[in-house]
Formats: sequence, C-alpha cells, structure tokens
Amino acid sequence: TASRRPLPLGTATYQERTDPYYSYSSTFMDIPKRQAPSIVYGDNQYDYEGGATFRHAGSTTKALSNLAQKKYEARERQRAISLLSVLFAAALVIHLTTSDYFSQIMPQDLDKTASLNFANGQAGTSKVGRGDSANSKRQTNKGMTNDEAMEKVALGGENAEVGAITLDADQEFWLSLSNISEHTTEDWNATDIPFFWHVPRAGGSTLKAIAGTCLDLVQASETGVTEGHGHDESVQVFEVKGAKYVNVDTTSIGGLARAKQLNLADSGSLDIVFSSYIKESAAVFSESHKGRGFVLLRDPIERAISMFYYLADQPGNPDIADMTVEEYAQSTRIENNWMVRYLSDQMEGEINKSALEKAKEALKRKFVIGLTNEYKESLYRFTKYNKWTLEDEAVQEKQDNCVSHLAEFGIGVNNADKKRPEKGDQSWALITWQNQYDIKLYEYGIELFTEQTKEYGSKESKKQLKKKEKRGGK
Repeated sequence: TASRRPLPLGTATYQERTDPYYSYSSTFMDIPKRQAPSIVYGDNQYDYEGGATFRHAGSTTKALSNLAQKKYEARERQRAISLLSVLFAAALVIHLTTSDYFSQIMPQDLDKTASLNFANGQAGTSKVGRGDSANSKRQTNKGMTNDEAMEKVALGGENAEVGAITLDADQEFWLSLSNISEHTTEDWNATDIPFFWHVPRAGGSTLKAIAGTCLDLVQASETGVTEGHGHDESVQVFEVKGAKYVNVDTTSIGGLARAKQLNLADSGSLDIVFSSYIKESAAVFSESHKGRGFVLLRDPIERAISMFYYLADQPGNPDIADMTVEEYAQSTRIENNWMVRYLSDQMEGEINKSALEKAKEALKRKFVIGLTNEYKESLYRFTKYNKWTLEDEAVQEKQDNCVSHLAEFGIGVNNADKKRPEKGDQSWALITWQNQYDIKLYEYGIELFTEQTKEYGSKESKKQLKKKEKRGGK
C-alpha cells in the first residue's frame, strides 16, 4: 500500500515534494555516498580518507612483470581469434557447397509444391526438410508501415495470417480497431453507426438519457437485455419508458460477443452504441457499417472522487462505504489509469510512456472529443459530427430544450454535497499517482478539443478560439 514518508535530504526538489501532479512514489532511494579512495599495498587494500599515495620498494619490478604477462596474454588471444576465423571460413564454404548441391538435385516440381505450401501459410511436407528454400518465400511484415500491413491483410480477409503475413503486436492492435472510422481521414458515411466510448463517471449516463428521451435514437446499451430480451434469437427493438433499445447489452464483453453473433451492425436496427470496450465494440461493427467514435472526457482526479462516492453508495460495497477517500486511494479498489489502459488495450501489469503514446494516437484518430466541463458545447459537436439535425424547426426547438435541461442537471449529482479532497492533501496525491498517465491523456484531450473546434465547434466557440489566437494563445 502506498504511503508517503519524509524524504531523505536531497532526494527531491521542492516542486517534487509539494506538487501532487509531480510523479508520486511510495519509496525513495537514499542519497549516493562517495567512496574513500582505495590504496593497494602488497596483498592488502586500505581505505584512506586523505587521498595520499604510497609506493612500495618493489613496485617497479612488479609492474614490469605484470606488463610482460599482459603482452603474453594479448598474443594468445590474437592467436585464438585467428584460429576461430579460419574454422568459421571453412565451415561457411562447406555449408554453401552443400546447399548448392541439394538445390541442383531437387526436382523443380517439388520446389514449386513447397513454395505453394508456404505461400498458403502451411509448414510444407518436402522431403528436403524444414527450413528449405521455400521458407524464404514466406512473406513477413518486416519493413511495412502499419497502414501497408493493414491494407495487405484486408485484401486477404479478416484473418491476420492470410497470405502468410505475420503482424506484430502494434499492427494487430490497429487492425482490431479498423472498423471504427478515422474521422481525420474518412468522410462521413450514412451507413456509419455512432459509437460512444463510455468513460465511467464522465457524463455517459446523461448522454444515454438524451439519446433516448430527446433525440429519439435507438440505442444499444445495458438496458437492451431487460424484460427477458437477453435470450432473443434475432435483433429486435423495444421500448422502455418511451426510449427505444435494441435487444443486446453492449456494456459487457459477453453481450458484445452476442451482438456480433446476431450481426447487429448490419441489421439496420440501431442508431447509437454505448460501450466502454473499444476493441470488442470494433469487432461488432463491419466494413459496410463502421462505428464513428466520440467520447466525453472528465478530469481524472474529479472522476476518481466521483467513482468513490458512487461505489460507496452502492449496497454491494460495504467495504468502500466505511472508507475515507484517502483509504480508498490506498486500496486495490481504486482504478489505475483507466483511460490509457482501455485505449491501449493493456489491462494488466505496469504501463509506461509507450502505452500513453498509443492511447494518444487512438484518441486522435478514432474519436471526436467532448469535455464534461463543456457539456453543451460537446453535445453541439456530437450532433454536428453525427448529423443529428431535424428539419422541423418546432421539433428541433423542443429537442434542444430537452437536451439543455438534461445537460444542466445530469452531471455529478451523486457527489455534489460530498467532502472533496483539496490539491496538496495526501488523498489528492495518492489519486494523482494512480492516474498520472490518465492526467497526461486528459491534458492531450483538451488540446484535441481545441483543435477540433474549427471543424465541429459552435460559432461561439470559434469566436473564442480566434480571440485566444490573437492574444497569442492565452
């Protein structure tokens, strides 16, 4: 359990000791101590603080003897290296001669058969044995960019091994997200399906209410399996309290697997998908019905505090209900860099800067950004991005009023009257430590939000951006 103890003198700067946003650690290394000089005298070694040098009477003779010994050892090493070089050259000549002989006696049709076997990703059954010349014809991803590898695999189908192409982990990651369109390079398509990446305690539940109550969208979420619809054998739409739902649960991995089995994306029955699972959701979409990603981001510290009070109010968490915020931050129940882990698909183990960079790239390429502290502006951008506009002005006005009402009262009501840690508190520092990469990702998300203003922002936000740019970005 992380706990902060006084720093040894000189271990950290004043900023590191006082700024909770600075990387916080539960352990601190001691100050390195300088060693006193070592003096060799005969067979004994002494430590002497003064730095004086002593000379033995027989030191010159001993030094000459040591020098002669070193020259002899150097000559022997050189002889050994020369001998090894000769042996290696002889072995290479024998290998090349033998390989040439076998290549001449190998029947041409056998060589072609082996080549076809390897080209189809099979091991081959040539009598020449494994590792023959056909193996050199196996295609690999070496030297390919991610996009080139993705395109080559796509031509062969969904199997990443089609055409004997082997993808590295990074290329497999981007291939797994290929059914979520990239808004920076791909134009809007009427067959695309809006996909809301739901970050917990970041306004997602409010957006679900807006989608169903105000926008009249058929949504895929956890409500889809209520009233026994989790056992339906085909895709159906039903209503709950006036809102429309498709009969799948896209908020669980099992539910997403069922949605894929039912061919949800190509059913033509839904308008929006809600889920926290990015890769698994991408598998539900298809080439003809891609997902169009958008997300609401919230300050990770605020989100963690909100999560604590939310869990504490749930009847199934008596252990958290008795905790303070600081105890929660020290427990195993607190999330660790949730956004970076889900975006980079690294759910276990320690994460590092490479995971953060992958998460940044995924956020930029796959999602239009919204911020909870800019909720109405974010909703405007989501509406524009997904083209949720109505031609009937009267209906549009009613819809706008509905959205404004829910947006105003739907955020953070569960902990509005709760005690909140302040910057500099121990609990604040502990939460910061658990979310240090999420904090950096959130800061990058704010940058993206500003960048996307020119394309998706409201007139007011564009005016504010121009004023900011005239002031030099301040």
